[in-house]
Amino acid sequence: MNDKSVFIVILNYNHLEDLQETIYSFLKQDYPNLQIVVSDNGSSDGSINWLKAEQPGIVILENGENLGWAEGNNVGIRYALGKKADYVVLANNDIFFDNKRLIAELISYYKKFNKVIIGPKQIYYYNPTSTFTEGRIFMKNEIVDFNNLRVLFDKSQFPENFNIVDYVPGSFMLIPSELFHKIGLIDSDYFLYGEDTDFSFRAWQVGYASVVDRNLIIKHKVSATASGSLSKVKVYYQARNSWFLIKKHYALTNNILFFKKNLIIKSIKRLVKYVIKGRINLMHAFLIGTLHGITSNDKGKYF
Repeated sequence: MNDKSVFIVILNYNHLEDLQETIYSFLKQDYPNLQIVVSDNGSSDGSINWLKAEQPGIVILENGENLGWAEGNNVGIRYALGKKADYVVLANNDIFFDNKRLIAELISYYKKFNKVIIGPKQIYYYNPTSTFTEGRIFMKNEIVDFNNLRVLFDKSQFPENFNIVDYVPGSFMLIPSELFHKIGLIDSDYFLYGEDTDFSFRAWQVGYASVVDRNLIIKHKVSATASGSLSKVKVYYQARNSWFLIKKHYALTNNILFFKKNLIIKSIKRLVKYVIKGRINLMHAFLIGTLHGITSNDKGKYF
């Protein structure tokens, strides 16, 4: 498997110090056929200058503007596919790990499981005893599951340390290049949030499971680089894209009305919370995002 090429696509938007630590994590990897690609969404903090001066072996793709998570990653994916990459890793620029064999161990699974999107367990960078994610279940509910394909999937073929999930978070996901040829790239209509879920759902529909190896661990600063822990941008796109997802992938469930009602109830609770806290700016962003989601306005922006 060592002759298989792996392209690491790191999406960057400022936060130079985080980017440096992320890159050093990948540079330490004990894997012979690895290429790091930085897709930069118009950083203004000196990231590009540092890369050019200190990391001549890294490919830099300067987008000149903030293309969002989806299209920013697509720029890197297109480059990797153009270079005949066998595998593509999508990585945030605020993740860190010490395991020099991380990529090699993830790639080794493809000797046996070829139809998977895979990622490691993620813990909080500033609170390493706490788990950020071991993979995600979309709109988890005790009554019914949204993704019937996951529910019906034969889990017995995987080892116990694997979580079978709806989607692997886009902060670190390893994808076989052949999957892009089957289902296309990341849906740029999402811009931010939900696009990793959408991609994994599309993968499920052509037979690719989403799995997380709980034995492999990375640290994640969480929301350090995209839009802040709670901002108008984040609130808008999460509200809008939740509707995008359930409307686009309703065929994955046999009870779409249940999930629409579930989303409406959650939306009302969140709106009340913003009102109680006096966060009028977030309330406005949430309402506009919900409206754009219901009306399928993929051109909506909120900056």
